[in-house]
Amino acid sequence: AYPNPAQNEVRVALSVANASEVSVSLSNAVGQVVATQRMGKVAAGTQQEAVFSTSTLPNGVYFYTVEAGGARKSGRVVVAH
Repeated sequence: AYPNPAQNEVRVALSVANASEVSVSLSNAVGQVVATQRMGKVAAGTQQEAVFSTSTLPNGVYFYTVEAGGARKSGRVVVAH
């Protein structure tokens, strides 16, 4: 995810090995989902990017989760205005 720390938006770049439905969610430190993007079916090997606005989120640590084809990948991003 970049930029990190994020100020107005955070971008999560992704690529999948096999064509699959992809969704990306952003959660706060207590696990509440604050935003979700359903990317639809993403073709294998294509680069995609989920963009989340962070301008209205309070400062703090957030976690993004990419779900594709039954697999999950998570990471951390800091929001600092």
